[in-house]
Amino acid sequence: ADTIVAVELDSYPNTDIGDPNYPHISIADENSLHFSFHKFSQNPKDLIL
Repeated sequence: ADTIVAVELDSYPNTDIGDPNYPHISIADENSLHFSFHKFSQNPKDLIL
């Protein structure tokens, strides 16, 4: 499979380039340039699995 997926944990809003104005996880399919954004909590206790 030649699918390339990038995942980014982003807490800085780059609104000038289309980033959401909230902490988020970006998931990008680099071959088709489709992006999805998902909110996340910045509370470390919420990150414990």
